[in-house]
Parts: sequence; C-alpha cells; structure tokens
Amino acid sequence: MSRSFLNGLFGPDVPHWACELTPRRAVVVRATDNRKAVRAGATEALTAGALVPGLKDVNVVDPGSVRGAVGRALEGAGFFGSEIVLVLPDDAVRVALVDVDSFPSSEAEQLAFVRWKFRKSVPFDAGAARVTWEKTSANGLVRLLAALAPGPIVRQYEEVVESFGLHAGLVVPSTLAALGLFPDTPGDVMFIKRSETAITTSVVSNGQMRFYRKVPVQTLYEAAYPTFVYYQDKLGGSELGGMVLCGEGFSPEEEAELEQGLGRRAEVLSPEVEDQFRPALGAVQL
Repeated sequence: MSRSFLNGLFGPDVPHWACELTPRRAVVVRATDNRKAVRAGATEALTAGALVPGLKDVNVVDPGSVRGAVGRALEGAGFFGSEIVLVLPDDAVRVALVDVDSFPSSEAEQLAFVRWKFRKSVPFDAGAARVTWEKTSANGLVRLLAALAPGPIVRQYEEVVESFGLHAGLVVPSTLAALGLFPDTPGDVMFIKRSETAITTSVVSNGQMRFYRKVPVQTLYEAAYPTFVYYQDKLGGSELGGMVLCGEGFSPEEEAELEQGLGRRAEVLSPEVEDQFRPALGAVQL
C-alpha cells in the first residue's frame, strides 16, 4: 500500500508514533524499532458525541473534550517528539478505485486528473479536497487508488494534535492504515474491518487492492456478501483464498455465519496486539 494518503510525506523516516481518533476513543501508539509491535500505547475514552465523523458536517464537535482525551493518551503512552501519524475514521474520507486508459506524467497534471475523475462521485468539492493516490498497472490499464477528504474536515483533526505542538505530516484513513499490517500473501483475500460507525470490505490481490466498499455497521455476512458477489461477477475472481478480520466485538456466531455463508475461513489480522491498536500500528508501516 502507498505510504501517503492525505498529506505530505515524511519521506523514509515516518514517525514511530501514531494517533487514531474514533468516535469512542483516542489511541496513541509507539511502534518498536522494527515497526512490527507496539512498544507503548494508551487509549482514552471520548465523551459521547464529541467526535462525529463524516464528509459534510463538523467532525470535532467538542474540541476541548477531544483534546483532553488526546492529551491524556499522549501522556499515558509516554509520548516524546514533535511528529506523529494521524489516523482518521473511515467515515471522514472517501476511498475509491478506478481503472483508466492513461495517466498524466507530471504530478500537477495527475492531481488535476484525479480531482476531475472523482468530481461527481464525492459529496464535496473535489477541487478543494485533500487528495492523494496510488497507481498500479492492471490488464493494460492504470489502476488508481485514491483517497479524498474535504480540507476543512481534515484540518479539524490536524488542529487537535497541533494544539500539543505536534506535526501530523501523514494523515491516513483507518482501513488503509490497518492494511499496513496486511500479510504479503499471494492470491485474493477479502479484508473486513469494522469500526464504531462503519464496516469496510476490500479485496486484496497479491498485495494490491482491487475493490473497496464502505457501509454502515451491520453483520459481517451482510457486509461481505455483496463484495463476494462483485468479486466473482465483476472482477472475474474464481478463488478467494480467505478472509481477514479487523475490529472489535466479533461474536463466534457472527464469524460462523460469515464462514458458512461464503465457504471460506476467517482469520484475525496479525500481529497479536490489541485490536484497538492495530490501525495506529499499521499507519507507521505504510
């Protein structure tokens, strides 16, 4: 997966620290030197309604409450330094995939092309949005994985960490952050991630995303079945190798329904760390 999604790059020296904001909590994580485990981490609950992610309205409804939770999480994790990766809720970012015949060569022309291509598919002004993209080749076409978010909404999240004198030079949506932990295995795998407000399903083929879908919270099977059908009918997939889960509160009954309905085994995203820390840990590996 691409390293940058909504902001400038740190270059090769992505910080070992990350902060994820969700409607329920602020999470701060420091990765180990090899970025494969959590060296230090803390979570702090947010007041209900203090943060409401979305693409149109104010997200940080109660800045004081959100800053308080982040401050306590930073202190609890023993934060030091001045730079941090910021992980946003999936509901605050529009992620899309599209295949195109050709793609401009210069970065300025690429940005203009991406804004134009997605201008009618996002519920905000793409011309003023934060935009980034990753391009790969697929069947003679250029495949674009793009992430777009309204600039003012991204600024609300950035201002929270900036209030502590921190620079968020890398901003990434939660699912794409968690995919930083995704195993580099051959074949087609479905990645299912559930948060407090949304569930995303992605098809990853040999390390490249082929499909992405976000829906309101529902059962695993209800969310995964349409993606499985699309994989077979539209992507020409014939052998989904398995399913990888990321999220809290999956019941054994829900997992059993998913496995029986799709005839595939479901596994939990590794490494073995608390699920609430996974997106933040994945973010420092992008």
